[in-house]
Parts: sequence; structure tokens; C-alpha cells
Amino acid sequence: MANNTSSSGKDESVSDQPGNVESPAVPPTTTSSSTKAPQRSPTGFNWLSIAALAVAIIALVAAIFAWYQVAVTGRLEVGAQRSSVDRVVSEFTDMKSHQTGQDEAIAALRGEVAKVADETRDAVDKGMRLQDENLDRFREEFNTLKRSVEKVYEDFGRSVDTWSLEETEQLLLLANQRLSLVRDVHLASTALRLADSKLEEIGDPALLPVRRQIADELAALAEVPGIDVAGNVLALDALAKRVPRLPLSEDMNRPEWQTGEASTDDTADTGLSEVGRQILDDLQKLVRVRKVEETRLPKLKPVQRFLVDENLRVMLNAAQYALLRGDIEVFKNRIDAARQWLDRYFDVGDDAVIKFAGELDHLASQPMAVELPSISASLELLRRHIDERTSQ
Repeated sequence: MANNTSSSGKDESVSDQPGNVESPAVPPTTTSSSTKAPQRSPTGFNWLSIAALAVAIIALVAAIFAWYQVAVTGRLEVGAQRSSVDRVVSEFTDMKSHQTGQDEAIAALRGEVAKVADETRDAVDKGMRLQDENLDRFREEFNTLKRSVEKVYEDFGRSVDTWSLEETEQLLLLANQRLSLVRDVHLASTALRLADSKLEEIGDPALLPVRRQIADELAALAEVPGIDVAGNVLALDALAKRVPRLPLSEDMNRPEWQTGEASTDDTADTGLSEVGRQILDDLQKLVRVRKVEETRLPKLKPVQRFLVDENLRVMLNAAQYALLRGDIEVFKNRIDAARQWLDRYFDVGDDAVIKFAGELDHLASQPMAVELPSISASLELLRRHIDERTSQ
């Protein structure tokens, strides 16, 4: 740019020289042929040369200033840019070295991570294998324990069912015994209902025939007329307890040792006076004249008077036993014998004896001869089921 400027300045200086400057065109003037052209004045020529020189100097200064601006400022800018580039290169170099260190650190870290990952993977694989082995062992032990528990539950269930069946068998046996021996229809029905409820708790379909038979037996017992065997037995027991309080016929008072009356004397008198008084009493009893309209039984001795009560109580106890056994004929026979014994040795005019005799007549008049159904079929079916269950 400086060369161009200098050259252009040279050109301008060259062009401004007086020899090369074109003179301005002078308009033609109409002159006469006789008139000659006037010559240029030296003053005008100098003015133009000075102006051209001034312009050339100004152009030269401008070119020099432009060159300075271009050369110096450009160099300064190039230096600044070069320093910036150098700084950027230095920073880039530092960054590259730092990046290289980071890459090396990352590579080392990756190696450690890979090593830790491999170790962790190996540990996890080993742990999984151990866990699988422990799980397989646990499953095997659990299955063994499960089979053992199932067997125990099965055995326990069979034992519970066996106990329930045996309890049901005892209930059916009790029902048969109470009905056949005591003729107690109420207790036999209760035992059958309890047995049926036990079979219902077991819930075995194989026991349905037994329950069906129990239902038939309950229906048969429901048709039996009600006989209060237990009430009649208790009534006979109450009568037997009242026997010692019944008055005997005249001249048959019970002895003191039977009635529990104590003697007025605390100690026995063994003197001669007591012996004499006893002899006089015996002599007075030797002969006694009494007018009676009917024949009376001879006066009994104290021991025989005690046996009067005991014989009546034995008759009542025998009637109880016959009633429990269901022997109605023996029951009525004992009641009739007790009634005759009461009329023979007890004071039939006393209210207590009359009431006692009325209760005996009431017991004898009750219908006792009732045909009872058989309830042994359910017991046989249950025992057959128990035998089949045991043989399996």
C-alpha cells in the first residue's frame, strides 16, 4: 500500500509538472484577422504551479500517513493477534496435556472399575451359587418337613377320628344298656343324639348309614309311651327312707336302741334292786288277760320288731331293682308284698301309714309293661366301620 501510494504520488507529482500540464481551453473569440492572440501572463502560470505543488504535498502527506497507519497499526495488530494466538496455543497445549492426564486417570480409573466390577461379578456369582445351593437345600428340607407335617396331621386326624368313633361307640353302648337294663327311654334317646352329633363332626360319608340307622332308632324311641323309670325309682327310695318313721301296730313299739332314745341313767345299775325290779316285771308279763274281738298276732320281741322295718325296706329295694331291670312282674309282686306287710305290722289307721299305702298303690297302678324297640343295629354298623378302618 505504501508503494502504491508513493507511486501514485509520483504520478501526481509528475502530472503536476508545468511541462505536462495542459492549459485550459480558451474559448475561441471572434477576432479579426488582423488582430493577434495575446500572450499568457506569467502571474497566472505561477498560481497554478503553486496550487499543484500544494496538492502534491498534501497527497504525499496523506500517503505517508496512510502508509504509517497501514504499516505500524497492522504490525501492532499482527503482534497482538500473534500473542493471542500464542496464548491460545499455550492454553491449548496446557489443556491438551491436562486432557492427556485426565485420559490417563480415566483409563486407570476404568481399569480399577473394571477390576472391581470383575471382582464384584465374581463375588455376586459366587453368592448366587451359594444362595442357589442354600435355596435347594432349604427346599429339600422344607419338602421333607412338609411331608412329615402332612403325615403327622394325617395320623393326628386319624387319631382324632378314631377317638371320636370310640366315643360314639361308648355312647351307643350306653344307650343300649340304659334301654335294655333300666328301660330308660329318655337317657337312651339323649345318648343316641350325642352319638349322632359326634358323627356329624367327623363328616365321613362312610358313616351316613350309621347316622341313618340312629335316626330310625330315635324315631322308634319317640313312639314309646313315656315311663318315668328314674322318677319311680326315686319315689321308692323316698318311701324306703320313711319306713322307720311309720308307727307300728299297738303293743309293738320299737326298741330304744332302734329309735335312738337314751336311757335316763348314765350308768347301769347292777345292784340287787335292779334285779328284783326286773323279776317283778317279768312276773307281771307272764299272765295278762285282754278281751279282743279279733285274733291278733303275738307280740314280737325287740329284735323282731326291728326286722319289720328292714323287711319292708328290702321289699321296696327289690322293687327298685326290678324296675331298673325292666322286670315288671317282679316289680308289681314286690309292691304287693310291701302293701300286705304294711297292713299286717303297721298301724293302718295312722295318716302316715295311709299316705304311704296310697303311694304304693299309685306305683303299682302305673303301666309298666311297654315293648321297647331294639337300638343295637347302629352300634353293630359302627363297630363294623371301625374294624374296616383299622384293617386299612
